[in-house]
Amino acid sequence: MRGVRDFIRNREGTSVEQAVLVGGTLAVVAAVASLVKHQTDNASSVGDTAKGKAEAKINNL
Repeated sequence: MRGVRDFIRNREGTSVEQAVLVGGTLAVVAAVASLVKHQTDNASSVGDTAKGKAEAKINNL
């Protein structure tokens, strides 16, 4: 993010161009955060499934 801020600060562009650049950067950050959350949710779901299967086997003994 620091590089983006320096780029905006040193660049002589319109505020619209700067807003588009910042908006695009924020969109990428949001997409990465969403992907990380999705992967975390999937891992949690897999763990819950494995836990449930293990508990069922123990209860059937």
